[in-house]
Amino acid sequence: MIVRHEPRFIEQIATKDNLLKAWGHVRNGRKRGSPDLRAMKEIEDRKNGSGEFVTSIRDQLLDGTYTPEPVRRQQIEKAPGEYRNLGIPTIRDRVAQYAVAHVIEPSLEKTFSNDSFGFRPHRTAHDALAVLEQEIQAGNGYIVEVDLTLYFDTIPHNRLLELLYTELRDESIVELISRWLSAGVMVEGELEPSLCGAPQADHCLRCYRTCISTNWINIG
Repeated sequence: MIVRHEPRFIEQIATKDNLLKAWGHVRNGRKRGSPDLRAMKEIEDRKNGSGEFVTSIRDQLLDGTYTPEPVRRQQIEKAPGEYRNLGIPTIRDRVAQYAVAHVIEPSLEKTFSNDSFGFRPHRTAHDALAVLEQEIQAGNGYIVEVDLTLYFDTIPHNRLLELLYTELRDESIVELISRWLSAGVMVEGELEPSLCGAPQADHCLRCYRTCISTNWINIG
């Protein structure tokens, strides 16, 4: 028998205060020369400005009609001849993603491994180094460094969604995240499917990767 759970988070996510905070975060994070500047100005120049924009997102989140848009492919150079693919969400999706992450992250944080430091609030690389120093002083003299090739490009959607549902118990949020993951990517004007992986500019990304890495730690 499938046990369905009542939505726990959507009303918190869709509050006007949370969405305005998300809009402010995205707006303040814009860069000079970015193509987003024109789009943001168009939003602010509307009759009711960002309020109308935020209300539209809120209504669609609450009635379940919110449909993510494909991300825009952008490449950054990692090393000479090596490039990393980024997926840049639209302003609308970035606002919604930040609003989601702001609400679900505290719930996920409670389940994350105490040995995990990457991309987590109030945890830094210096904190991780301090723990390593303590381990070395305790006589644990081995350090293993592992780098996963194309990690963000190959995250399995089904496994990630299973892990998120196990922790959140909210079908509506997991379904929304599923839509973001499978929205596709625009490459030189052509839509390509996104069958695995997660856009590295997704505001929910640190929730995804820490959720998966904690699962690996627990298994290992």
